[in-house]
Amino acid sequence: FANLSKNKNNYKSARLSLEREKQNIVFQTIGLYYTVINAQQLLKVKEKDLKWNKRNLETIIERNKLGAVTLADVYSQQVQEGNAELALIQAKNNVEIAKSNLLYFLGLNVLKNYKFTNALTTEEQKILKEKFTNDYNELSILVRQALQHRIDLESARLAIQSAKDAVTIAWAGNLPSLNGMFSYNLRGNEFSWTNLQKSRSYFAGLTLRIPIFSGFSVENRIELAKVNVENASVDLTNLQRQITQNIQKTYLDLQAGEKNLEVSRRNVKAAEENRKIAEEKYTLGSGTLLDVLIANSNYTNARTNRINNEFNYIVLSKQLKYYLGVLNYKQYE
Repeated sequence: FANLSKNKNNYKSARLSLEREKQNIVFQTIGLYYTVINAQQLLKVKEKDLKWNKRNLETIIERNKLGAVTLADVYSQQVQEGNAELALIQAKNNVEIAKSNLLYFLGLNVLKNYKFTNALTTEEQKILKEKFTNDYNELSILVRQALQHRIDLESARLAIQSAKDAVTIAWAGNLPSLNGMFSYNLRGNEFSWTNLQKSRSYFAGLTLRIPIFSGFSVENRIELAKVNVENASVDLTNLQRQITQNIQKTYLDLQAGEKNLEVSRRNVKAAEENRKIAEEKYTLGSGTLLDVLIANSNYTNARTNRINNEFNYIVLSKQLKYYLGVLNYKQYE
């Protein structure tokens, strides 16, 4: 019975481990997918930045022809345009690398051209619009929920039970064993039922084995099985501690992410207005090109930070569900 119980527990544990592995694959795919979309959004920022620098260079060249600005401003803006073009090249490369990483992970042809949408889904927009932590406002509740739902925890518990069954199996080596057998034979010179029935034989037997001394092999197996129980228990404890830490870190990151979103959105608006003011001052001759370039750089950085913070927050929301064990992988099958 212990052997049967052990095999059942091993089977259940293996199935749960398979389900957890599916969650792992889905979560990794989600992360790689959002890396692609994030890179594409950043590419748009670099494209607009290069477009602005080209337009600004054209304006400065015309103003230089009129004697309104110095040639130094023309050269400065040319350098800035070149830097923007280099940044665009790097952004395009980042997109292709992100796509390649995703396709490789999915087992698809990395050389094939796949198109990815840039638009956020309704669910993603809802995550960014509403505070995700409103649904998860107690860290202790989150930890308790994870300890209840994580299928790898249940798999670890079954592994402990299976290890205990192995102790019982090993201890059974000290018990006597009784084996029985029965055989029925037919024999004949010709292959016919009548001829075969003429020579029949029966055999029945019992074998009783009583262990006296096994060279401590049984005791060694028992001790090894007990050690395996202890190891399985330690693995379960470590997994529980790891889950608690992962949830705590993700929860804190989400709280910080909400604040980052608010700040980055305000920064984009402020940086955009500041660039407009710097451009107007430069046009009127009361400002310098350096002020304009700094304002544009701040605006580009603000947009970049906002995009990074948005996608980081979306990934963190998925990560929390993954650590809670409630990430539904079946909707992606």
